[in-house]
Amino acid sequence: MTRLGVSPQAAQELAGRYAEADILEKIAIVETHPEYVKNAAGFVITALQEDWKDAKIEERKRQEERRREEQVKEERVVRLRAIKQGFEMHAKNHALQQYEQVPETTRLEWRSEYLGTLAPILKKRYANQPDFGFEDPYYRSFVMKYKLSALSLEQYLDGAGVSLDPEDRQALRAL
Repeated sequence: MTRLGVSPQAAQELAGRYAEADILEKIAIVETHPEYVKNAAGFVITALQEDWKDAKIEERKRQEERRREEQVKEERVVRLRAIKQGFEMHAKNHALQQYEQVPETTRLEWRSEYLGTLAPILKKRYANQPDFGFEDPYYRSFVMKYKLSALSLEQYLDGAGVSLDPEDRQALRAL
């Protein structure tokens, strides 16, 4: 501020009264629009006292804030997707362990029941593969949904030591 003509004592007093960011903002207004400023020291002091704003600087701040908010949102989505991926993998492995414990006769009953739920055209898909099993994504989905005890998201999060606020939990379910 002293290079703009503010006395050292006034600069010290202003520095004690106003935030550094506010002081730098008012100095930037002077430096950005020197053609409008006849008395830089008086301008800075009055701009601080009356909290003058520069539209261009304010727009830049809003743009920066929007960029930061978008970045935070993107990072959140990436983090939640990683959690969801981990949950899905863990749930699949959990179900596979259960499935492997089921007797073969029960698995055959499940396959038959699964085929009974399909439209005739889809049954043809399985005609050439009578020994399909858990590796088939559609059958696996059927078994995980209707036959095995599913791992809940809450169980996974607790087991993984992941703590999410209610908003993140809701966003995770929406992914």
